[in-house]
Amino acid sequence: MGFMQFAVRRAAPVLGTAGIGAWATLTTINDEWDEYYTPSTAASSSDNNNAPPEKIVILGSGWAGLNALRKCAGPNKEVVVVSPRPHFLYTPLLAGSAVGTITLRSACEPLRAMVEAAAGKAASATFVRADAREVDVGNKTVRATTDEDGMELQLSYDKLVVAVGAAPNTFGISGVSDHALFLKEAQDSAKLHARLLSNLEKAAALIQHGHGDTVEKEIDRLLKVIVVGGGPTGVELAAELADFAHKDVVMRYGADVADRINIVLVEAMPRILAPFDESLANVARDHLQSRGVDVRTGVAITQVAEGMATFAPSTPRNASPEDKAKALAQAATEETGALVWAAGIGARPLVKKLAKSL
Repeated sequence: MGFMQFAVRRAAPVLGTAGIGAWATLTTINDEWDEYYTPSTAASSSDNNNAPPEKIVILGSGWAGLNALRKCAGPNKEVVVVSPRPHFLYTPLLAGSAVGTITLRSACEPLRAMVEAAAGKAASATFVRADAREVDVGNKTVRATTDEDGMELQLSYDKLVVAVGAAPNTFGISGVSDHALFLKEAQDSAKLHARLLSNLEKAAALIQHGHGDTVEKEIDRLLKVIVVGGGPTGVELAAELADFAHKDVVMRYGADVADRINIVLVEAMPRILAPFDESLANVARDHLQSRGVDVRTGVAITQVAEGMATFAPSTPRNASPEDKAKALAQAATEETGALVWAAGIGARPLVKKLAKSL
């Protein structure tokens, strides 16, 4: 059982008592009343029958982008969705797909089907698979490319919705971009899944037929997974990995392999799930530890290299140079078969460029 499922079971009695009030509050805050009371368009539609359609470009195909598509699609509207991925990704299922609890395609919904549904309410709705690179606010155009080094496209707009989401934040730590795995996109889950299976196969072969101290060290390295970031993504992934080790690995590879799997969850803050209530965080920590996860709080990653990571006690931003030097003096390097970076998010390059231009 993943952590989120476990937490829901513990929280269900509390949530039940306040369910109706919470639903009404969230509905009001998110301005979703149009779901229940469709605004009248009779007056405005008669005035705009002869007006040219308004062109709305939506950058992104995630939660915000598709919500914008649903609300913007209407009479006399031309909606264009621009995204490098041709699907909507249900991100909470990425951790499960990484260990094979579900197939990755179960977490993806074809985007064109959603755009076609919106086309029935608008003058037109189309999808363009491309990467938005730059927005020219003055000329109301978007420059995009068909892939990383592909052909350039120019899309004009009357209104622009920027919903490109966020990118993993490496905090400038050396080696993270080159050697860490992530869990943000569908391909990230596929890469992690492939790495886990590859390492398991290698370790199983070494356990059966290898000999010597060097072989034993390599087995330990292959079967060690470090998850960096004690937020919801990192905690859920650590829980999924623990379930995977206790169930699937035991069944497919045997206890000799499963018993040597070492899952480490690293969090720089004093506790995991820092934005959540402390009691819930404690439940999560106890659950993970009961499943064999090594939970390390107050620990930061200072460097990542091929097959290894360096740990040191974390320090606050206002720490003195002496305190930082003292923490770095305690740094230790450990070998690992996979390091998954789930330590935070940051703005995408497009958003940074747009912010500077405004």
